[in-house]
Amino acid sequence: MEMDGMEKRRHQRVKLPYTMKFRSNAPGSKETWDAVTPINMSESGICFLTTEKFPEETEMQLLISTPLENEKLLYDCKVLRCTACKARSIFFETVVTIEHMSDRARTIYAKLLYAFSNEIAKKQLGL
Repeated sequence: MEMDGMEKRRHQRVKLPYTMKFRSNAPGSKETWDAVTPINMSESGICFLTTEKFPEETEMQLLISTPLENEKLLYDCKVLRCTACKARSIFFETVVTIEHMSDRARTIYAKLLYAFSNEIAKKQLGL
């Protein structure tokens, strides 16, 4: 994200070519999982589209099936921001920060991020 010509993001964003699931821990939220396709991910969080607007600091869980380790990992998250999507007016662009990762979950998440960032680099370079 650039503001006044300066990059404000702390970490590189990587687009993910698969779906994941999330659910909100907010009081009154449904307990079922919703499938979403992430827009991008970084070391600290994930951006995805939702049909519901969530207040900042809303606690969520992400369930990520990783093709690298052939397992599902559960991540505790908090909503950093949730804004109307300009390109798709019925959706909200929801950005969550990942919190309280175990060492194993952090290692697998880092491998996933690395693998997809390398795939993107290969495509951009035509390899």
